[in-house]
Amino acid sequence: MTRESPTVYGGELSKNIPRDKATRSCFTAGEGQVLIKADYSQVELRIMAKMSGDKRMRRAYCQGEDLHRLTAGLVFGKDVEAVTDEERRLGKIINFGLIYGMGARKFRYTAAKDYGVQMTMAEASAFRRTFFASYRGIQRYHTQVRRQWQRGVRVSRTPDGRRRVWSKGSQPKLNEMINHPI
Repeated sequence: MTRESPTVYGGELSKNIPRDKATRSCFTAGEGQVLIKADYSQVELRIMAKMSGDKRMRRAYCQGEDLHRLTAGLVFGKDVEAVTDEERRLGKIINFGLIYGMGARKFRYTAAKDYGVQMTMAEASAFRRTFFASYRGIQRYHTQVRRQWQRGVRVSRTPDGRRRVWSKGSQPKLNEMINHPI
C-alpha cells in the first residue's frame, strides 16, 4: 500500500484516509464488531462561523444548508439549486482555503494541484473578493487579526480560551494567527 501525501490547507496538514477503494478496504471490523465512520461535518467552518460571528454562515448552519453549495452559488451568482457538483467542489476549496488566509495565488495553485480545477489569477482573485464580500464577518475577523499581527501581538486564543504565545523575538506568520483559534 502506498501512502498518499497529506493535503495542505493554510499551512496545516489534513491526514484523511485516501478515498481509493484499495486503501479503504484495508480497514475491516473484527468478528462481532463494526466500524463506525464519523465526520465532524465542516467543523473548522463551524468554528469560524462562531469566531467571526458571520451572520450568513451561521444562518446557513442553523437552517441545515450545504455551505459549500451556498458559497459556490454566491461566487457564481447562481441559485443554490442550480449549482453543479463541480461548482460545489470549488465552493469547498474556497471555503477551506480562504478561511485560513490563503491568498489568490496559493488558492489557484491548490485548486489545480489538489482538485484538478484550473483557473486564471484573475478568476482566483475574483472568487476571493466575492467570498469576503459575501461573508463580511469572516472579512472583519481577518482584518482584526491582521491589525493585531501588524502591532506585533504574539498571543492567540481559541474559542474556549486556550492561549498560544509565540516567544519573544519570534513574530508568527499572519496565517498562524488566523489559523490558531480555528
